[in-house]
Amino acid sequence: MVFVRRIHIFKLPLFVFFLLALPLVADDDWSDLHKDEKKIYGSEKEIKYDVNAFFWERENWDQHYSNEVLWLYKHTDYPKFRSTYVFPFYNGLESKFDNRKKYRFLNFYYKQDKSFEQAVFFPFVFQGGDKAIGESYLGIFPAFYSRTYEGNGFSGSTFLTPFFYRSTDKTKTEKISEEEAFSISPFHLNIYEKK
Repeated sequence: MVFVRRIHIFKLPLFVFFLLALPLVADDDWSDLHKDEKKIYGSEKEIKYDVNAFFWERENWDQHYSNEVLWLYKHTDYPKFRSTYVFPFYNGLESKFDNRKKYRFLNFYYKQDKSFEQAVFFPFVFQGGDKAIGESYLGIFPAFYSRTYEGNGFSGSTFLTPFFYRSTDKTKTEKISEEEAFSISPFHLNIYEKK
């Protein structure tokens, strides 16, 4: 019975752990970069691949370069993107025509998509933000989570630890000036509103 109770105690932290991992599993649609990449067969393959051995393939033609060894290493340099992977340690993809890139090294993940940037040292550190909307966040599991945003007359922040939560929101325009704050811990509750 004691063993069964211990298993139930770990269900909530495991559930939170998997919720935090969901952004890593969800993949972005960057299929526009891979339109040039296709499998080549027959006489066309003989022309475009200068090395075509069983364990090593090298493609080299008209701004298309690819080198693959033992299905464990592959480097691709095409007109729209550059990618490299070393199975199972590293996987990277970078666009050549816009500001997008992502890579993973062991349990470190980094993604940049236009103005959005995210870095994750799974499962403990989550950091990122969007410069276009003035948002940034940082979380160190299970110690704290912090988020700030600012733009178009609005600003705010959120701070969360296992025993404390604080949220502030400010609105300042020509006609309106408001400020709201809320904080709670096991020792106090504070609600502040100014108009």
